[in-house]
Amino acid sequence: MGAFLGSVQVRTTCRTAVKAAAEVVARQKFIKCFVSPEINGWVGIYPERHGQDEGIASAIAHRLHGDVLHLLVHDDDLLAYQLWRDGLLVDSYWSNP
Repeated sequence: MGAFLGSVQVRTTCRTAVKAAAEVVARQKFIKCFVSPEINGWVGIYPERHGQDEGIASAIAHRLHGDVLHLLVHDDDLLAYQLWRDGLLVDSYWSNP
């Protein structure tokens, strides 16, 4: 069994806004999230269940302005990302080994 990893990265220096959006989404989805400190203009969100649910990132992206990037590795076989800008999905990729 491979690794399952996922995170939501928000390009901002306002951790307070990211934390507020993550708290709302976490309550709606009945999960917990770790919100990192801002580092070099990015704030990371690490949702429960290894960050595999892209709906969490989408919900967060619709609550924030700017760039929101969801990255995930599924069972060491699949790499995926979705990029939202100002709440709109602008790019995505799913590998298919």
